[in-house]
Amino acid sequence: MSLIELYQREPIRFKRSLEEFKLLTDRAFLAEVGALNIFVSHRMGKPSSYVAFVKGVWDDLTVVEYAGSRIAVLKTICEVSKTLKVEHVKLPVPYGDWELIALLEESGLKPKTSSAPASLAILNPAVFAEKIRPYIEEKLGVKANFKVASCSDGGFKVYMSGESVRFEDPKAFTLLVFGRPETVHSSDIIEFDHTRIPDVFKRVFPIPSFNYGLNFI
Repeated sequence: MSLIELYQREPIRFKRSLEEFKLLTDRAFLAEVGALNIFVSHRMGKPSSYVAFVKGVWDDLTVVEYAGSRIAVLKTICEVSKTLKVEHVKLPVPYGDWELIALLEESGLKPKTSSAPASLAILNPAVFAEKIRPYIEEKLGVKANFKVASCSDGGFKVYMSGESVRFEDPKAFTLLVFGRPETVHSSDIIEFDHTRIPDVFKRVFPIPSFNYGLNFI
């Protein structure tokens, strides 16, 4: 398995050409601080994970991207931090990466909470649904006919695989898609009844939050 295959198996990813992946081996990242380094772990002679990071001027590590086995990712971070003798590692983890979050919590690590006012908003649900349909069908393994349609009274319905759910507040659709991260404290209360969400929706939502990665930093 190649690094490209590892990346392609990630639930949230950006389209990258072969030429873009070739840049990973020699691309400078934050050149004024340090160069980008990629460490690859192997199992039975094949790559099982990779971690891309930058070492800062204060002897700390910032992970900018990872893919593959989450256990192997954590082992790599631990080994690299010991080898480079760093005391602090910054590891941004999308709140939808349940496996890695669970492994970190088992080790006694908790995410930092945030009261930042920034949030996600889906400005055009119908167009957004069209854009993420390939992701949904990949997760389900079948054609999902996923779409959003406005209702005459101001609400809208979300359809998937013969099931539907109605929302009055557009924010509720955002909450369905991305979930409500426990690490963000907000006074904005959105009415959202999880019990009336069809099971097929729960198979694909919430999706992991976006982690821009090497091409977008």
